[in-house]
Amino acid sequence: MKNVIIFGTGEFAKNIYNQYKNDLNIINFSDNNKDKHNTLFFEKLVVAPKDLISMDFDEIIIASSYSEEIYQQLVEDLNLD
Repeated sequence: MKNVIIFGTGEFAKNIYNQYKNDLNIINFSDNNKDKHNTLFFEKLVVAPKDLISMDFDEIIIASSYSEEIYQQLVEDLNLD
């Protein structure tokens, strides 16, 4: 089973979580909103994007209407691809 991080904590992220929670090992959420860092969302820790660099995961699912900007942030700023 893939270890996955969902990027986002809004309605789209809720829908993705509920759709895939039985098929994927969702280990964390991530969000650019600093107020959500180190809080729980569906009993999973919400981490800062910069923390993703040191984490072990197979895939990130971007669950946001800002998917292009987030993808650019992950690839260009954090060197995650």
